[in-house]
Amino acid sequence: MTEMGFCFSSSQCNDKWRYLKAKYTARKDNMGAKGTGQEPTDIEYFEEMDSFLGKKHTIVPIAVASSPKGATDAAKKNFPDNEKNDNIECG
Repeated sequence: MTEMGFCFSSSQCNDKWRYLKAKYTARKDNMGAKGTGQEPTDIEYFEEMDSFLGKKHTIVPIAVASSPKGATDAAKKNFPDNEKNDNIECG
């Protein structure tokens, strides 16, 4: 890197990458369904990072564990109390 005009150590590069990745992850979390609703912050290199990190399961999980209350709320959405489920066949 020095030959290309960059005077940074490997630890400086690593620290910068970890900082950018943490900011990117926080921004993606804020953009999700359970986001904080805060004003989005501008993240340096967000679009570039999203192009190769955006589909990683560590950034966008396949499934998210829920609390028992969350599971109960989801069940109420799927099966409201006034809906009859008598036509369910078993076996």
